[in-house]
Amino acid sequence: MAMPHATFWFSRPFKDWIGQRSLTLHWEGQLTVRDVFQRLADEHPAFRANLPLPSLEQGAVDLLAAVIMDGNLLSLESEVRDGATVDVLLPLSGGSASGIPLDRWSGPAPRSRSRSATSWYRSHRAGAAARSGDDLAAG
Repeated sequence: MAMPHATFWFSRPFKDWIGQRSLTLHWEGQLTVRDVFQRLADEHPAFRANLPLPSLEQGAVDLLAAVIMDGNLLSLESEVRDGATVDVLLPLSGGSASGIPLDRWSGPAPRSRSRSATSWYRSHRAGAAARSGDDLAAG
């Protein structure tokens, strides 16, 4: 039986830190987003240098990355499914939570920002595929 796998697509700056636009990871058992980040940190020093280590906290990661699979924003504990395409993007900037500017927000990412990131992601993927003529929006 083949090992589970998923393809990860990276926007900048993640692409620069990893040295490639996409990669396919294989694993045994289950794989969470936290596992993916730890694996990337172990294998790519520039990625590790930009992660809030030694322990990854959801609030810090929310300010660093929007990890999206099947149009859904994932948390660190979300499981990556076999055969998935997962996008790792910068979260949207701007906006506020309950009137608090996001640059002063110390809690977890507000839900409204998460929904707008997902909406932006869907329209961005469709627009990028239309402009380039590739199947970026598929999957």
